[in-house]
Amino acid sequence: MFTSTAIKKLTMVTAGAVLIALEIGGSAQAVVLTFDNVSGDNIAPIPEGYGGMNWENFSYANSSWNPAYEGAGYQNGTESGNYVGFNRYGDPGIVKSSSVFDFNSASLTAAWNDGLSITVEGLINGTPRYSNTVVVNTNDSTLFDFNYFGIDELRFNSVGGVNAGFEDIRGREGAQFVVENFTFSLTPTPVTPGTTGVTDPTTGVTDPTTGVTDPTTGVTDPTTGVTDPTTGVTDPTTGVTDPIIGVGDPTTGVTDPTTGVTDPII
Repeated sequence: MFTSTAIKKLTMVTAGAVLIALEIGGSAQAVVLTFDNVSGDNIAPIPEGYGGMNWENFSYANSSWNPAYEGAGYQNGTESGNYVGFNRYGDPGIVKSSSVFDFNSASLTAAWNDGLSITVEGLINGTPRYSNTVVVNTNDSTLFDFNYFGIDELRFNSVGGVNAGFEDIRGREGAQFVVENFTFSLTPTPVTPGTTGVTDPTTGVTDPTTGVTDPTTGVTDPTTGVTDPTTGVTDPTTGVTDPIIGVGDPTTGVTDPTTGVTDPII
């Protein structure tokens, strides 16, 4: 379940920590990335491999270093130490892993714009599995429990909001956001078909791996759960045979090679 909590500081994370091991649900081990002490720089791109992840268009910053950060989301979103992550220039950011993981939660804050919308997608092998849009402000961080299970990629895209009175904004009209306490599980939770919440635009079925069983054939379609009403043959992808045709094609007068039935009309 997707939930959010407004917080000022997280006491579970100690200042100066970079990685913290937790237990999620009493069993699965998780890692918390705080972005503290990534290196000695005040601001720089998050290095590849930080936390075992690959980071695209994400940087880290010392929130006490730049006077422009005072009163802004960079400072107000700091929950441990002095460092935070953020999306450079307000452009979309991507976090990838070479192995499957669970994305549990993260604290997010708007850097410059109140009412900033952030869409967070979870993907597996390039296919969207989860998507949620959250709204954040500059005055405080919000902890969001995403619970994206069995993914290998995250995409963050931020838009909109209204400038909260800061003059020194940069990037796409102030669309930067601050991330803290990025929490993910190293051992992914098995995903049950039909639970991902993504709707197939062609079939209208939620979850691209629908797990819907065809009542005629008893075969579970791993792609659409929809029987082809025109072919009369078994779909090699789904394993579902059209129950309509297969009693003879009413126009050709030929024997259906799948059913062995000859059209009795022509």
